[in-house]
Amino acid sequence: MLAYNALIDELSDDILLSDDGTIHPAIIKSWQDKIEVQIDGSMTANGEISRVKAFIDHKQNILTTGKMEVSIKILPVGYAKEIDVLIGFTTTIKE
Repeated sequence: MLAYNALIDELSDDILLSDDGTIHPAIIKSWQDKIEVQIDGSMTANGEISRVKAFIDHKQNILTTGKMEVSIKILPVGYAKEIDVLIGFTTTIKE
């Protein structure tokens, strides 16, 4: 839903293409940043995930398909289910 919200304004909008017909890299970078900012601002800021990375392949043929695929990778947070603490006596403690 967050990625959807980040890109909904781009749906059915004109997309600038490079000379070879692929999506212009500046557009790709802008969209990737929008997705990451949206998810970071919500999920990372709330401690729900550790990090997010969005990827859009600029070589997609949107002229023919009218479809764009976005890949989002999320690094989850970890949970300590068990903690072992070792305690023992010593004759010296060095800093």
